[in-house]
Amino acid sequence: TYSDSLEYFTFTSALQDFYEVSESRGMWKNDFYNVSSVALSNNGRNLTFRISAKSTNLQTSVKDVLKIVYRDKNGFEKISEIQIEIRNVKRLESVQWVNKTVDNEIYLNLTTSNASEKNFTISTSVEPSDANDIGLTSLYVASSGSSNDIKISTSSIGQIFNVNINTTKGGKGDLYLLPNDMVKNVDGFNHILVYKYVENEDGTITEIPINIPLSSLSEKYDEIISGSEEISNYFYNNEREKVYYKNIILKIAITIADGNSEGTAIRVYNQGDLEEIDYAKLGLRIKELRIKKGLTQDNLAELVGCNTSHISNIENNHTKVSLNVLLSIANTLNTSIDYLLANQYDNSQLALDNEILRAIKDCDNQKKEKILKIIEII
Repeated sequence: TYSDSLEYFTFTSALQDFYEVSESRGMWKNDFYNVSSVALSNNGRNLTFRISAKSTNLQTSVKDVLKIVYRDKNGFEKISEIQIEIRNVKRLESVQWVNKTVDNEIYLNLTTSNASEKNFTISTSVEPSDANDIGLTSLYVASSGSSNDIKISTSSIGQIFNVNINTTKGGKGDLYLLPNDMVKNVDGFNHILVYKYVENEDGTITEIPINIPLSSLSEKYDEIISGSEEISNYFYNNEREKVYYKNIILKIAITIADGNSEGTAIRVYNQGDLEEIDYAKLGLRIKELRIKKGLTQDNLAELVGCNTSHISNIENNHTKVSLNVLLSIANTLNTSIDYLLANQYDNSQLALDNEILRAIKDCDNQKKEKILKIIEII
């Protein structure tokens, strides 16, 4: 080149004029591709830029001549041309979570010494297997805690994901897995490429590409899956068949349980966990704790917000208990679901340990010293 200033350079397309131009940021856009990251280096001797394909407007391929025009203040002009062809490739049309959990969520336990409860391996299957890119991109978005609370590693082909705890505090969030071919680099940042399809008066369809920052996926997820006036919830494959985003984007809820952030429970429970427990043992434990607290069945029922007869039926194994009621009972008795269900699941020892810590925490230093001496004698 003849200058180290970008103001003398411009780009033109024979296929379609660039309708969005930001010369100061080094970006030119049309419906088919973007020219971005335009920069001079080596004292103006080299001009570099990125070309990112966006659409073929439902054609098998499109060709263009991209002109790079240099015109300085003295009127000197130099033009270089680049031949561009954008071709449709076979894309992923189905992404499945193979080892899906019963409630479609992943629970990671911070309080356990069992390594298998601190991590989870997600296995996926994709179709078609001969797609141009069969890998998946991952994005974790925290609703509480930090996006760095979990560490994600993946296989070389990007279909198996190892999820590990990377924090000392509890948290929640959603892990998104989506095809690599949906993720495009635009102006140095990753974006999700989706489309809006408009039917014209002559029956033809116009494909309008839309770039959404990958960091905004959680905010735009429902709109992408359900569709809106701005975004279609599908794209067309090479056979002009609709492929719906709901079939290729996975959203997996993740909870990191620490015994504090999840209410009183150390382990995070769902209603399915209560199907096979021993309700006779549970009833006796609730009764023992109630009496220890100096509460009558009437007192406990009032605090929990249910009928006295329901508390009586729970304690005497005449009825099952819902997760919400059990959690309310645990909170009222200042204990945890883990302790109420001790000896009924694999981490009973951990539940007892934490119950001891819970009891000691409220003692003053004098009482703690006495407890320590008693433990040493035992």
